[in-house]
Amino acid sequence: MSNDCITALTKVSDLIAAANLPYTPVDLQLKDIDDAILADRFGFFYEVGGGKTLCSTIVSLAWDEDHTIMFGPPILLDQWERWLRSIGQKDVSIYRGPKRTVDMLNHRWVLMSHAIFRDSAEAILKFFTGKSLSLIADEAQYLKNPQSKLFKTTYKLLQPDRRVLMLTGTPTSKPEDTYSYMRVKTPQLYRSFGHWENLHVAERDIFGSIIAYKDLEALADNFALRTVKRTKKELFGYDLKPIYDPILYKLSPAHQKLYTKLAEEQLLLLDNGQKIDATTAQRLRHALQQIIVNWGRFSGNPEDRSAAYDLLDSVIEQVDPMDKAHSKLIIWTYYQSTSASVTAYLKAKFGDRAVACAYGAVNSQKGVDSIMFDDECRFAVFQPMSVGAGLELQHVSSENFFIEMSTTPMHIKQAIGRTDRMGQKTRPTMRFGQALGTIQIKLFQDLLKNDDLVTKVERSLTSLRQEIFGQT
Repeated sequence: MSNDCITALTKVSDLIAAANLPYTPVDLQLKDIDDAILADRFGFFYEVGGGKTLCSTIVSLAWDEDHTIMFGPPILLDQWERWLRSIGQKDVSIYRGPKRTVDMLNHRWVLMSHAIFRDSAEAILKFFTGKSLSLIADEAQYLKNPQSKLFKTTYKLLQPDRRVLMLTGTPTSKPEDTYSYMRVKTPQLYRSFGHWENLHVAERDIFGSIIAYKDLEALADNFALRTVKRTKKELFGYDLKPIYDPILYKLSPAHQKLYTKLAEEQLLLLDNGQKIDATTAQRLRHALQQIIVNWGRFSGNPEDRSAAYDLLDSVIEQVDPMDKAHSKLIIWTYYQSTSASVTAYLKAKFGDRAVACAYGAVNSQKGVDSIMFDDECRFAVFQPMSVGAGLELQHVSSENFFIEMSTTPMHIKQAIGRTDRMGQKTRPTMRFGQALGTIQIKLFQDLLKNDDLVTKVERSLTSLRQEIFGQT
């Protein structure tokens, strides 16, 4: 062990004591922090809410480089800045905006989005040439494609021997995803993707897609090097598992009739023998789920109100978020039309200040700030892909209501992880609205079953019809 490493390890306890941390790292986190310090290149693949931000920050402080670049989703940049300043780090800059300058890079901590990191590669590489620098890649799954400019920029900036931490709760969805991570953290293992392929690909189909692998045990061993993957239960030992509360409800007869009519019209298009592939099924899921909450939009009568709003009223009554002694309520939507209508509905009842929102058509950061820091803001209408990764809502809420479901289970799991995470004091509740006789029943079942998120199934018209009408 080098003297630098010994010095870094002895610093950890001093760093923790000096920082105004919201909680003390548990024993396993301390072990992982020590391993990361010694490894120089390391992957924290903790379960969502496991403390990746805290651990990576301590490691970076122990490395004591002159500069650290953290790049991640843009919605997390302000949260990272608040976090660093809260533990006494004052020299923090967010490198963003059309008028960003080189001076914004000359700080101890430089935060930027994946896109800015990728698109400003030339300026970043030039500025940090010869400088002491380490990297933190938050939501590192964006690096999985070794042909992407984001990966190539990361790899080039790390040469020849700079340090890096990769943070993600969902590192891989298929074996070939491991290559990019290993090329960063253990580059000596595989000279190229061709080398990886020769060792681990057994067969490709006529289109070039991998259909069989080999030596996966060796691949797993290699991928585990300089990496730690842990669950929250493994880390913390306590059980604050969320309460999952699927709430079944019925659409009105007229609403159900419209849903059935539009679904049957779509299915008739497939009766000619058209192949029912993943794209076809996904299109139908999107089209039909939107009818559930947005009845008036599809019926042509804006006065037609979905029973989903009655369910929302019931949840609000149970949670009573307007009482400041109670939890704030996070309402998860998926489609922009739903996000807009639910936000308008709540604002009409409780006032503009009481409601925050974050989805594609609004300023999501403003919504995040309101629910996090304004005690008068009691509701958040959030879309998982706008705020689903990294946001820490556990200090302001333990109550969630999914008024509609993402068609991708990973998005739901990310949303759940916003309140089901380290620092939560109350067992969080996840309510899932499920309109009987609709696609929502199957979507919820998929969430419970589909842990690997990449299951491929062969569909028939019969099975798709059963899925659409909520039949098991």
